[in-house]
Amino acid sequence: MFINRKYHRLLQSLLLTLIGFGLAWALASLPNLIDRANALSTFQGVAQIRPEQQSAEQLTQLGWQQFHRGEITAALETWRLATQKYRQTKDETGTIGSLVNESLALRSLGFYPRACSTLLNALNLSQNLCPPVGIASSSTIPELLSQLKQQPASQVRILALRSLGTTLRQIGNLSASEMMLNQALSSAQTVANQDIPSLLLSLAITEQAQVKQAQVHYDLAEDYDREVIELETIETNLENAIAHYQQAANSSQANATIQLQSALNLLRLSRDIDQWVTRYQTFTTPKL
Repeated sequence: MFINRKYHRLLQSLLLTLIGFGLAWALASLPNLIDRANALSTFQGVAQIRPEQQSAEQLTQLGWQQFHRGEITAALETWRLATQKYRQTKDETGTIGSLVNESLALRSLGFYPRACSTLLNALNLSQNLCPPVGIASSSTIPELLSQLKQQPASQVRILALRSLGTTLRQIGNLSASEMMLNQALSSAQTVANQDIPSLLLSLAITEQAQVKQAQVHYDLAEDYDREVIELETIETNLENAIAHYQQAANSSQANATIQLQSALNLLRLSRDIDQWVTRYQTFTTPKL
């Protein structure tokens, strides 16, 4: 069948990749790795003085303490106060970083559109990619890319781009998510950023979501031309996702958690594609 022939090679590549990762060891190690990941960040105490008397740096640290205790709303308010103080001293790096922290709290509270808008503010992007306005059109993408390329590459901007890419994926704006993560990756490669494996992983996750989205569009397609377009989209994003998962896992900078997540995501991708292809093989009259 056409679909089966088209994806047989990609499924073989997925299987070989998973074998190379040693998936059985990874699954056996999962509880310990999760425990380690949860124990990575600890923070020193901040003097018990009123928030308005604390510096922006102290407020940032206090916000992290509150966040890790599960006091998300309190952390959000603390980081907002830190942002105000950074702005008062015209500290651009501090302001961007504090807005990224705010977006993290907003996402944790489920306020994804507000988190998206906060990150657009951090990056000084004029186009509204966030609900209810929504999806980047073909006419706005060149303008966005132009705005991004005019901004200097820095560690904090890379962090903001990565956070925006993740947030856009969570609200379903996959094309804009891919654009932001690709820009973050491009910038990271120019400033020797140590976060390249996690950027590759995040980009692969977006590409995997685009595969799923195109599968849905294919299922709903009512004409052959649309089916061909969606199949090409599936193949392109599938190949990109496999490549980026492999790059993330094989990077010398990748830690065990990134390697494990890459392997698990590849396993899910392989399973989903195999099930989707098998479903069409069972049709009495194939769609293609």
